[in-house]
Amino acid sequence: MMLNVPIISNLVTSLGKYLQKGSIKESDIAVIKPQLDFLMHLFPLPKYPCMPAQLERLTINRKVPLYTDDRIDKLEYIKYPDESYVKTYGRCNIIGQPVLYGGFNLLTIIKEMQPETGITITHSQWKLKEEKPLNMFPIFFITQYQDQPHNSLSIDIKELHYAYTKKFSEHDKRGFDLAMEFFAKCFAKEIDETNHFDYFISAYISKKIFDIKDLSYDGILFPSVQMKLGFSNMAIKPTVFDEKFKPVEVKYEMNNTSHGRNGINNVLCWTNKFDVDQGLIMWDR
Repeated sequence: MMLNVPIISNLVTSLGKYLQKGSIKESDIAVIKPQLDFLMHLFPLPKYPCMPAQLERLTINRKVPLYTDDRIDKLEYIKYPDESYVKTYGRCNIIGQPVLYGGFNLLTIIKEMQPETGITITHSQWKLKEEKPLNMFPIFFITQYQDQPHNSLSIDIKELHYAYTKKFSEHDKRGFDLAMEFFAKCFAKEIDETNHFDYFISAYISKKIFDIKDLSYDGILFPSVQMKLGFSNMAIKPTVFDEKFKPVEVKYEMNNTSHGRNGINNVLCWTNKFDVDQGLIMWDR
């Protein structure tokens, strides 16, 4: 490996102004995209075998068909959206490209979704069908936000990273670190929620990662901005999720937790029974 550190450094510096909150407008995409295309050819692309004990999701009922607070009976509505509904950029998705977002624990996904108090939500837990690790692209280089607790998963991956790069020259090691730090800054960017174009950099990097056929990434691991980088999220390819994950438990709840506060939700219904072939949630009545 021989990394072109000066070119990487110049491009990272050029793109740095777009990592500020509210910095990207639709007209900026034509400038940003070719620079990211070039960077992705230069950057090393690590793999991280990951076997999550479980994946948790939170669905806000009124945001999926039938757009009501009624109980959801179809598995498709608590997974990833159909591509026709993906009309904005997200942390790991471009327009028209759905991904399955999930977390390792309920606290993280509550912070990410921020459901309003008094509405119904569906909390689902999923597990791998087989105990085989996923091939994940890790975002890990920034392990802490200000004085918040460190992200233990990011620390573990960073230690693996340093062990791996020990065999590199100082030049290549610097290039590798520069690349990983830039990725981390892109995914840690604070977003103007009224401007979905502000997500473009991490969204487009995610698309490029998912499109690399010879590396066959199943998903991306990235720290949660809402949790001040202290815990991680997963973005999984829809085809991978359908092939490798199974539902374990689903709860239909009334959200009693206000933003920024702790609370216990009122569980209206619960089940661990599913007709996967028909795509149905078999609620205990």
